Order: sequence, then C-alpha cells, then structure tokens
Amino acid sequence: MTKYFKLHKRQFVIYLLVSIVYALILAGTGFVYSLLTDAALGDNFQRFLGVAIFAIIFLIADSYFDFVPRYIRAKLVNNILHSLRSELITHYMEKDLQAIMEEDPTVRTDHLVNQLEVVETSYLKPLLSSIISVFVFGFSLAGAFYLQGTLTLIMLALCFLPFLAPVINQRVLSNKKHIAQTGKKTYLAKFEDFSRNLSTLRLANSSAIFAKLLHKSSRTTAGASVDFEKGQAQTYAISYGLSNIVYSGTWVIGGIFVFKNLLTVPELIAMTTLMGTVAGPIQTVSELTTEFTSSKKVVSEFLATLSETSSSKSSPGKPFNEEITELTLMHVNYRRKKQVIFNELSYTFQMGNKYAIIGESGAGKSTLLQLLMGILTPEEGTIRLNGEALTDFDKASYYRHFSYVPQRTAIFSGTIAENVSLFQEINEDKVREALHKAGLKNWLASQEEGLRTNLTANRLSGGEERRLDIARALYREAEMIILDEPTSGLDQKNEQLISEVIASLTDKLVIVVTHSTQPDFLASFDQVIQLKNKQIVQQSLAN
Repeated sequence: MTKYFKLHKRQFVIYLLVSIVYALILAGTGFVYSLLTDAALGDNFQRFLGVAIFAIIFLIADSYFDFVPRYIRAKLVNNILHSLRSELITHYMEKDLQAIMEEDPTVRTDHLVNQLEVVETSYLKPLLSSIISVFVFGFSLAGAFYLQGTLTLIMLALCFLPFLAPVINQRVLSNKKHIAQTGKKTYLAKFEDFSRNLSTLRLANSSAIFAKLLHKSSRTTAGASVDFEKGQAQTYAISYGLSNIVYSGTWVIGGIFVFKNLLTVPELIAMTTLMGTVAGPIQTVSELTTEFTSSKKVVSEFLATLSETSSSKSSPGKPFNEEITELTLMHVNYRRKKQVIFNELSYTFQMGNKYAIIGESGAGKSTLLQLLMGILTPEEGTIRLNGEALTDFDKASYYRHFSYVPQRTAIFSGTIAENVSLFQEINEDKVREALHKAGLKNWLASQEEGLRTNLTANRLSGGEERRLDIARALYREAEMIILDEPTSGLDQKNEQLISEVIASLTDKLVIVVTHSTQPDFLASFDQVIQLKNKQIVQQSLAN
C-alpha cells in the first residue's frame, strides 16, 4: 500500500500537517480548561471574561479542525481508491486472455465490490485515523508529564490495558473477516447464476429450488458476518470498559495527589482532560487496530491480484504492421487437461477466402479459433502469420488486424453508434454503412433516435445481434473476420440472412465455426473443413 501513498504524496503530507495542528489543539484543550477554572476560582471578573472569550475562540478552532482532517482524509482515501480501481482495470487489460476467459466473472466483481470496500472502510480509513490518534497521544502525554510526571506514569500504565484486547484477538478477527468475505463472494456468484438464468429456471420449475439454495447461502453469509461482528464488538466492549476505568482512575488517583498538595484543582482538571486525550487515542487505536488487522488478509489478496500485472507481464513481441496474407498451422499438437485435442494439425488459411469449420461437439472447433487468434499456444508445432511465428508478434498489434464474433453478442449500455464502434471515435457515415452491409438497414430505420438510440432500451433478436457483431467487424475494417457459431439458435430465415452477409464479405479472410449442415449456408464458403479424430480429415470445396 506504500506505493499508493507515495503516488498521492502531496495530499498525504497535507493530511499529516493538518493532523499535527488538530492534535496540538486537542491536547491544548486541557490547559484551556485549567486556565478557565483558575480564572473562575479567582476574584478578577475581567480576567475570567477574557479567558472565557479566548476559550470560545479556541473551541471554535477545535471544531473547525475536527472537520478539516476528515475532509482531507476523504479526498486522500478516494484518490487512492481511484488509483486501485484504475490499476485493477489495467490488470485485466494486461492479464493473459486465456486466463481471463477461464476465470469466473464473479471473481472480478468480488474484487471491485467486496474487497475494495474492505480496503476503504477497514484498512485505509482506520490507518489514516490512527495517525491523528498517535499525534494526539504524543502531544497530550507531553502535556501530562509537564503537569505531573509521577501521576502520568501511573495512568499511562493503566492506559495501555485497552490495547491488549485487539492484540489478543487480531488473528481470530482476521480469519473471521476472511470467512465473512468468502461467504459474500460465494453468495454473489450464486445470485449471478440465478439472475442470468432466471428464465431457464422458471420454465424448468427449478426457481424455487434455486431460491432455497440462495436462502441457505445467504444464511451462511449472514452467520459468518454476525460471527465476525460479534468478535469485533467483544473487543470494542473490553476496550471501552478498560478505558472507563482509566478515566475514572485519573480522578481518584488525581484526587489523592490534590490532597497531598502535589496537584492543584485546575491542574487536576487539566490532567483529567489530558489523560482523556491520552486514553482516548489508545482506545481509538485499539479499535482501529481491530479493524486494520482483521482486514489485512483481504487487502493482501487484493494487492496480490494487482501485483500479478507486473510479475506476469512478458516482453512484447515485434509489432505486426503488414496486411495478413496467410495463416498457417504447421504440425500443431494441443491438449487440454491431458486430453489430446489436436495431433499433427496442418492447414493454411489464405486471404480472400472464406472457410467453414465443421465437426462434432468436442472436436475442437472453438479451440482451433483460439489458437488462430493467439489466445492459446500450441504445445508442439507452430502457427505462422505471413510465414513468421505468431508468437514472435505483439498480440495487441495482431488483434488490430482481425475481428472476432463470439457465440454470445456483447451489448453495452450505450447508443447504437457506440456499440458498433465499441466506444472508439465515431464516424456516423461509416457506422451506417457497416450496419447496412450487415443487413440492419431496415432495423436502423425503425429506431426513433437512429444511431443515438440507446440499446439498453431496444432489445435485438438473435439474428440482429449476430449482424450487429458483423457490423462491428466491418466498421473496424478488419482484414480477417472470425465467427464462432454465428447461426447458433437462429431459425432458417435468420440463418439465410447471415449466410447472405457472409457471402457479401469480399477481400477478407473469413473463418467460421459452424454446426450448420445446411447446403445453402455452406455454399457461402470457399472451403469447408471438417475436424475429426484430432485432425483435419476432410477438405472440400463448398461451391
């Protein structure tokens, strides 16, 4: 976390300086009360009035400096959170794409929602608040020693009693906090499953059963959270009770010092105020330590996730700046979880041709696409791009040359133009042209606000979603278009529309994985490739 404080060094230094001023004012409160008491016990009303006015001004300043550190702390905490969120986005932008595709999306949501909340409320805020407490403790202790050193030493010994509670319980609280966070993460994953597949569950009459599973998970999560807060509350209660003993003890022991003429009544009032500001910070630090230590495991996991970005980042390859002419598989072997997917797979895809890849479920069609896109790397053999090893090129520069149409279309909260351009610079004429070529001219004309129509309020049919994906590829002017099951779930009419759009794609390398065996659809391709027995066993002209 030191890295992020250095990143916001200026704000952190300002916070330290303001904290020092606030601590000095708070520690000085005891002396103001002493001065006021002494003036009240005297016989000079004018002096008392002057001291009273000074005390009022002082207390106004005290109130103001109670606000300022909180405000600056809020700014510092939120700036650090902004840096953490930005780095989390960077982490996922740089993380290996295969790992991203295999990762449960709820893990990413958990980082942003649950873990960052712990970083904010149970780590950063307690840490910064404890800085003020340390300054208040130091200045108040110095003032108490100035008034009466022996009494200060006696009370100081008692003051540290409240600090024992979190020290004893920190490991227990840390584990309980982690268990509570794990419970929230599990429930979040189950709820996302429920939300995403609600229509399927209801039609299968399984929603009630799934609701019971959610109820059970919620109960477990609630129990873990209550268990953590119970331990935390016990620690707070012990600290509070010990602090009351310390504060009351100051009056009792201080009274003895007054009777022994070792302390005056005004000094006793100053002493009790000062010991309150000595014991108070110890209790506060005790409570903050409870928060801080209980969150360290969760915070460490979050920071470890961010550190993966730099530790796993490999040197980029050379940029790929030429046009794609061919993509070649040379004796490619690939296995997943000890299961052989491809054995000595060789084939060349050439620019200007359209290829359909067919095969039974599990034959490796989608895996082949991931190899061609550079997401997966062959265990043996090579994939060559224009005659050079694909692994020699920087992946980001290679990605700029092709457009991938996944099985499920991603619809973003935004306008039609933003969805087609994927939030890059928008050329409206170019967007319209891409939509027209993708067969969405009539659909676009039916939208009241045209390209500025928000897609969150306009649901597309399955066929329209497929064509929107193709429009994205056309807008990017990608040389190679890769489609994974573009007709999955579509009726014959929509399949024919997709077939016509694919047939209209010229001067591009088009590779399509399909389950369709319709002759009219396959006639759109120059080559039909069949995957069988871990190899390409059949190549035939579709036309």
